[in-house]
Amino acid sequence: MKSPLLCGVVLLGHFASLHANEPTTLPPLHIESAPADQQPPTSPSLQAGLFDGHQELSKTLTTLPGVCMRALGGHAGEPVIRGLGWERVDTQYNGLNLYGACPSRMDPPLNLFSANSMDTVEVEFGPASVTKGPLPIGGRILLENHLDLAPGDGPLHSVQVSGSASTVGDSYATGIQAEHATASSAFRIEGSIESSGDYDSGDGTTVQANRDSEKAAAFWTQRLSDHVLLELGTRWIYDTDVDYIALPMDSRYAKTNITTGQLTWSPEGDFLNEVQFRTGLGEVEHLMDNQDKANRRMVEAFTPSTAESSHAALETNWKIDSGELRVGIDGSRLERDALRNRTMVMMNRTFLDPIWPDLTQEQIGVFAEWERPIGNQTQLRAGLRADWFEQDAGKADQRIVPGPGVGPTTVKDAWVDVGGSEPGVVQTEDTPVSANLALQHTLESDWMLQLGLSRVEAVPNLTQRYLSFGPVPGGFGVGNPSLDMETKWELELRTEGSVGAHRMGAAVFAARVEEYLLPTTVAMLDVNGDGRIDRVRGTKNADAELFGAEASALIVCSDSLTLPVSLGIVRGEVADTGTPLPEIPPLDLRAALRWEQGESHPWFIEFGGQFAARQDRIDPEFGEDETPSYALFHLKGGWTFAEGWRVEAGIENLFDREYHDHLTREALLPEGDLKAGDEVPGPGRGFHLALQADW
Repeated sequence: MKSPLLCGVVLLGHFASLHANEPTTLPPLHIESAPADQQPPTSPSLQAGLFDGHQELSKTLTTLPGVCMRALGGHAGEPVIRGLGWERVDTQYNGLNLYGACPSRMDPPLNLFSANSMDTVEVEFGPASVTKGPLPIGGRILLENHLDLAPGDGPLHSVQVSGSASTVGDSYATGIQAEHATASSAFRIEGSIESSGDYDSGDGTTVQANRDSEKAAAFWTQRLSDHVLLELGTRWIYDTDVDYIALPMDSRYAKTNITTGQLTWSPEGDFLNEVQFRTGLGEVEHLMDNQDKANRRMVEAFTPSTAESSHAALETNWKIDSGELRVGIDGSRLERDALRNRTMVMMNRTFLDPIWPDLTQEQIGVFAEWERPIGNQTQLRAGLRADWFEQDAGKADQRIVPGPGVGPTTVKDAWVDVGGSEPGVVQTEDTPVSANLALQHTLESDWMLQLGLSRVEAVPNLTQRYLSFGPVPGGFGVGNPSLDMETKWELELRTEGSVGAHRMGAAVFAARVEEYLLPTTVAMLDVNGDGRIDRVRGTKNADAELFGAEASALIVCSDSLTLPVSLGIVRGEVADTGTPLPEIPPLDLRAALRWEQGESHPWFIEFGGQFAARQDRIDPEFGEDETPSYALFHLKGGWTFAEGWRVEAGIENLFDREYHDHLTREALLPEGDLKAGDEVPGPGRGFHLALQADW
């Protein structure tokens, strides 16, 4: 049976698919599962091992060039693809768009998963498929769990037990998974426990980074007939006591329940290939408070919040001549609500603040995607979709008392007076239309060239339009319901191929975003009445330009020695003024030397490093700081010492360097060894050990 262990990061897609005669989906960048002792042959990236498989998936994905993570402390890695983050990057699980329940982004969906809990992870760059929901302007991360049926008549069974520990924050993780499959049905159950605490940086600075997590999942696949397959799955994730240095509150808990289903009919015929119905439901309950924060002596606050999302899609696949036409319809609904309870200690008065004032978003979309070969070596894909969105805030007229810097007002008036919205705008309707075109050509020398052009319209998210003085990094945030949609035009050129045994590829892109949703400071006020002047961030529309490149190579030095290298760089600025866009990652380079030996008991040793350039292109209006360059090194090794048994050990930040990641936001309040406004350093030297057993 296929092991769900994540063991390779495939940057260049399925090489084999480039040579198929029948139409295939143009390969996205993705991670796929593989046997634990086998590195995917197309992988030019650092291999994710046992320890990496237990850590947050967001950290594992940073080995991909062009992918970075924005963090609010030691956790909450939120993906940034080619300089675009937040909900500009969709995270989907089995077709369901995932949303957090925290207005401060304490629970970005990608942060809920570990690498070894997924069967496949795809990261879409450039022209993405229009069949997977409304197109975001930043890209997609597609998470999937799908069970394989047994290829023969006899049943197959497997059990996997794994565990890991690290000296960084005295963290540990353990998990168990059991799977059974026959030719007609399969099921899997799994569970895990993860925990981490405060860590020390290279110079001994203690950083609050506590997090505890419990996870469980169950999946079932049933062949109802020769042509009908039913797949059901559910996931339960319970995170508790998570520290966030960049925010005025921490997370007490986040309870996430995800249920998905898929029914696939594959008729025998010359015209209709497949009919697929997908549905899903996501429910998140979240509670944050400031019981461990320095501002507790002035203001006692806690915020319960919820997010409920549902999705349904019907897709048909038609064979027309030598091509495939995918046509369908999808729809979704999202509800978000958050009510902060704030007690002024000196005044002994309590205020209720609807920071997400009963928000709803409904969407319906139709799409068509055509794919066909043009000649023997060229593939064309063209997609078009149109969506209708309606967004609303049910408590827009509720009276609020943000603090002495604002004074008594209503949620709706605060959007106008502070956020810059047009008066009277609350409910909004948008009709984004998106299209893309990708042309892929395979040369006889096994080199692939792909030219992609896309136009994507995306609506502002509910937080950008309707936030009501919710906590954000550096202070508080306020919405603007009259924001316009973003329209992104992007041109991408990608190539990949082989030179002898070596594997390499590169991509360059240029994008212009009209009505870019630019986060910026809109006011400096005492929002919560604690006597401190707070930075208030909002959003405004401005045209922007982004361009950059990614490159990767797997250089085969000998039968045993390989050199994986990857590079990513992006530059973004406001089109009219040339002002740098905020939260743009610096140039990132990763490389390693990997030595592998053995057949019956394979082992490996790897020495590698990550190199990040100085980032001095910052937006002063956003309130970010310049960050210096840094270089980190690691040393690790692994050994399959018996059939089904594997051990791995290693050292991260080998030389115990002090460093700051540019996308990790600054400390908001004094905590531990950090003062308000300090950069949050990364972990110092850490030792890790991981063990896995398969039966």
